Amino acid sequence: MRFPTMAAFMLGALAVQPSFAATFCATTANQLQSALSSAAANGESDEIRVKIGTYDVSNVDLVYDPPTADNLDLTISGGWTPFFQNPCGIQLRDPWQTLLDGNDLGRILRMTVDDGQADIKVSQLVFMYGRVDPGAGAGLSISYGLGVTGTVSIERNVFLLNTADQSSALSIQGGSLQKVTNNLFLSNQGSTRSVAYLTTTGLFGVSFTNNTVLSNMHTNSNQPTLSIAAGRAFLANNNFWNNDGYDASLGSIGDRYAYNNNYQSLQLLGGEIVEDNLSVEPEYESGLFNYTPVRGSPLVDGGREPGGSPLWNLTDIDLNTSIRLVGAHVDIGAFENETIFVDGFDPGGPFGSAPG
Repeated sequence: MRFPTMAAFMLGALAVQPSFAATFCATTANQLQSALSSAAANGESDEIRVKIGTYDVSNVDLVYDPPTADNLDLTISGGWTPFFQNPCGIQLRDPWQTLLDGNDLGRILRMTVDDGQADIKVSQLVFMYGRVDPGAGAGLSISYGLGVTGTVSIERNVFLLNTADQSSALSIQGGSLQKVTNNLFLSNQGSTRSVAYLTTTGLFGVSFTNNTVLSNMHTNSNQPTLSIAAGRAFLANNNFWNNDGYDASLGSIGDRYAYNNNYQSLQLLGGEIVEDNLSVEPEYESGLFNYTPVRGSPLVDGGREPGGSPLWNLTDIDLNTSIRLVGAHVDIGAFENETIFVDGFDPGGPFGSAPG
């Protein structure tokens, strides 16, 4: 038995979207940069909708750098499709349909907030073939100035085949809270920190949850694939496998937690709280770029839920648009196995109940 995901898909597509002072629709790479420039200069909170398609951004400098961002927020999302006369009228939920391709020639998107307060959310985009060397964040780079506050949310994106000197897929510096949730990081390459470097002195730190991080490469085997440096580092429900060197490091200071992840090696520097993690080779369902764990995998129902914490969350749907929480507990990784009955019974997962 499988859940009727098409119904959930259509409900999500037609859901009422939050309102913004200015909403832009980008249907070309040049329109996307124009929208970023306008959003940086108009003194308003903005939403940028990117129409479904593949965008060659190798000759376009995608930059968001407002002179001031006091209480101005920016949301960028893909998956938009025409509805009547609006070219970005309805949002479909599949992130694979909106690709930003750097063609191995430059960084894909850089965002800088030097002053004030601003929340930034980026969702449902594929960052592919970005390259910076030397430098960091070939796919996406977000930098907050000293003392600048705001929440950064990176949700349901794909980071694929990006290359940089370090943190090739994603680099985030600063802000009050960084939330990286339900993304796929696949086959990125760097000299160090092959996937991401997330650092902040902000009050709430970094939450890296329900991501799938696979087959990323770097030349320094003593370096982690993911590196977090914050006063609070929270790592939960992630599926790391087949990465070079350590899978992750939570740094050496502050409150550091690693719960219900699947990994081969975690760089422990002392003081981390490590609970209910796994180290099992994942088995996946068939299909290109489908990293849904098979029903019998310990990853199914192997995660934990936030329990009311405002500092991390589950998305409503997984990266494949299936319902995010199926069965007793959330699955480990960015993909949820939505089959709850096999041969007439529910196997229930590895844990009788998730830790509190």
